[in-house]
Amino acid sequence: ATHSMQEFYTGVTQGINFPEFAASTLVNGEMCDYYDSNIRESIPKTNWIKKVTDEHPQYWSSVTQNYRGFQEKFKTAMEIVMKNFNHTTGVHTLQLMLGCEFDNDSISTPKRFMQMGYDRENFINFDLETKSWTTTKPGVLINKPILDYANGLTTEHDKNYLSVTCIKWLKKFVSYGTETLERKVPP
Repeated sequence: ATHSMQEFYTGVTQGINFPEFAASTLVNGEMCDYYDSNIRESIPKTNWIKKVTDEHPQYWSSVTQNYRGFQEKFKTAMEIVMKNFNHTTGVHTLQLMLGCEFDNDSISTPKRFMQMGYDRENFINFDLETKSWTTTKPGVLINKPILDYANGLTTEHDKNYLSVTCIKWLKKFVSYGTETLERKVPP
């Protein structure tokens, strides 16, 4: 069976009835935690994810600190990306999605991914081999401040997370939620 974990980070400009920043983690498409700039705490969303504190008592405070850090980074990122696309006002969204996937029925190499989108369109992907960001939209120029910012956003810790830690946590989460995550849903 193939298993995946995706982390979503979303920032929006002020002026709409939506938190300025939200983050969540999905395992096999099931949301297992949620954070936003209004509640400022990571909230478990499934029963099985609560098992993580049996082995890792500081897990939720650590995840909350991580989300708060990304929330601060996203304020700066939104300004930089809006300038790149010549936007000064209006409602805009910035998203970062990262994660990993493995197939426990295969010996293939696990997949890892990180990409950034603006206003619902992916515009740069992180290449784990070259450890650099590349544009995904032909003809779209990504300015140096965005690349510098994206490289700053993806610290060595984040790159190590993609290379090693993501799969490790995904395997733990799958073991915690086996009954739910591996259930067969009839067509």
